[in-house]
Amino acid sequence: MTNLTEVIDKFGTLNHVVIATVEGTRPRLRPMTLVRHGASFYFATGSNANKVKQLESNPQVEIILQWKEEPNNGYIRLDGKAVKETNVETIAQLYHRFEYFSKLWKSPDDPTLVVYRVEARRYDYMKPGEWTSVKIEEKQSAS
Repeated sequence: MTNLTEVIDKFGTLNHVVIATVEGTRPRLRPMTLVRHGASFYFATGSNANKVKQLESNPQVEIILQWKEEPNNGYIRLDGKAVKETNVETIAQLYHRFEYFSKLWKSPDDPTLVVYRVEARRYDYMKPGEWTSVKIEEKQSAS
């Protein structure tokens, strides 16, 4: 695996990840579901969640996806920025595509539903069974 497309392709449609935000000078980690929709990554949260306030103050995030290939583990770290999604069509598509949205929110226009798109800057990954990480900048060609 040497290019950005291969790294991104390790993310499935629904990913159980850990997302780090910043509160003041302290990191805050939480498990989240990161969804891949088209060429973008998104996550949803409730409007009263602490992470909303944290992201309004500082939109920088890091995301870790555990990469398992028995008997070894690896990881992919995504460093980026969380941008509040305002496109109502995109929010509706996500709501109808991912069943868990309807378990947590009444409709795509539920005022407590907040969706973020992740703008990746770089990836850092370590393949299962290897001991050296590789860094890839998002601006590289994904061909």
